[in-house]
Amino acid sequence: MKRPRRSRSTPSVLPGALQQRLSAYALAAGAAGVTLLALPQSSEAEIVYTPANQIIGRNGSYDLDLNHDGIIDFILAERADSTGFGTSQFLNVTPANGNAVNCVGSSFCISTFIYAAAWAPGKEIGVSPLYGWINYGAPMALEQLGRRGTVSYYWPWANISNHYLGLKFKVNGEIHYGWARLTVKFRGGLRKNRTWEAHLTGYAYETIAGKPIIAGKTTGNTNLNDENIDEDASGASFRLEPPELRKFAPLGTLALGCLGI
Repeated sequence: MKRPRRSRSTPSVLPGALQQRLSAYALAAGAAGVTLLALPQSSEAEIVYTPANQIIGRNGSYDLDLNHDGIIDFILAERADSTGFGTSQFLNVTPANGNAVNCVGSSFCISTFIYAAAWAPGKEIGVSPLYGWINYGAPMALEQLGRRGTVSYYWPWANISNHYLGLKFKVNGEIHYGWARLTVKFRGGLRKNRTWEAHLTGYAYETIAGKPIIAGKTTGNTNLNDENIDEDASGASFRLEPPELRKFAPLGTLALGCLGI
């Protein structure tokens, strides 16, 4: 004798232990979802990026206007100097109008040996106790050619490719952060022709006052998708992932349903 089929509308009764576990998980997921929704939503970052193709050579300079408001923010300059001991070639960056550049040397950039930092892509530029700022001329690279032909190179930007100056400047009295990407090579030859060749390939700044910027980041998108992967001139890529999403991802996506998935 065949058993009658159970009506599809008849609910199944789960074992008590399993029912308790599912109920507890659902409560946790709901709490996580509420937490995600309750997280403070910061203003959407907007990065203004400008591609460039500017070369600063022997005794040359370039006035950098990060936000294109007609006000010079930084000056990149190469200078040649001759002494009785030989010749020297200097590459410097000078902040204008009370602006500042990331520096290395002492932790607060107050020692005699202060140089402009050369950051790799992905470095956060903003408020950090790990580096300081300098608001006057910061050396980038130095070449010394002695009278007997000895050659020495110094400072972080000497013969380096696709690295970033960390920049801090003011817009309407408020502090903004930015970066400038450069490749710096030395061109030898006769004493009268020797020079640092700094190739500026792009620069950017964050439009939200006080908000850090990532070296090499050209958009303000922080969503976890393909558009969030950016490449610098060397082809290196990196991904930004908000820590709050990593923390609540397993339960948060369940609570958000198909939208979260």
